[in-house]
Amino acid sequence: MWLGKAKREEIEHRRRVEDIIDFLEIEGWRKHPVALLPYGIQKRVELGRALAMDPELLMLDEPVAGMNLEETEDMARFILDIRRELGISLLMVEHDMGSGDGYCRTG
Repeated sequence: MWLGKAKREEIEHRRRVEDIIDFLEIEGWRKHPVALLPYGIQKRVELGRALAMDPELLMLDEPVAGMNLEETEDMARFILDIRRELGISLLMVEHDMGSGDGYCRTG
């Protein structure tokens, strides 16, 4: 049954997902199967799944691996926005030493 607490929780979870979709700018991809999305968008969906868990610490293992320059810059922007706008702490492993430059700032 979809009443009372279950209904309230469902509405809250849907609102949270919509916020994440907006934050990661993937509105145009919402009706597509993830496996058919471009690689960079798939990585954003993965990031969105992690954000949906409401983490206090987000641990990312090579978040830009296999991405082209444009996708890497987009992902870097989202990662910085997560820190700035959402206040989520980040722990990131990245072997592309150039991509870590913008992440390592505090403040």
